[in-house]
Amino acid sequence: MIVIFMLFLMAAIIVVPVRLAAKSLGARNYSYSTCFFAVIASVIAGTLATDIIANDFLAFVLTLVFTGVFYSVLLDAGFKQSIIISLLSWVIQFGGMLIIIGLGYGVSVVSTWLNYLLALSWLC
Repeated sequence: MIVIFMLFLMAAIIVVPVRLAAKSLGARNYSYSTCFFAVIASVIAGTLATDIIANDFLAFVLTLVFTGVFYSVLLDAGFKQSIIISLLSWVIQFGGMLIIIGLGYGVSVVSTWLNYLLALSWLC
């Protein structure tokens, strides 16, 4: 049960910023399932780029280009719009993680919260 909850939580942390960025920048297809598949395609693009190119900056640029292509196809947006969606979602994800870390919510605190939620769900 906790593994399923953690997977949903991780998907929410990763997918919701892409959906917010796509919706705010006017992409035509910004459903959760489409954004989920767009994130998977982006991860594959990043993995391929780092495997192909040894230079980190060039791998980042290639990942950005591949992600822009995948986002433009899946989210039904323009290429420039897709690159901005990608950058904006990365900024939102990075900012969210900084806030979580800045507030002192480490892994132990999150796992404690999950244990409490599990205990509450069994009581209800």
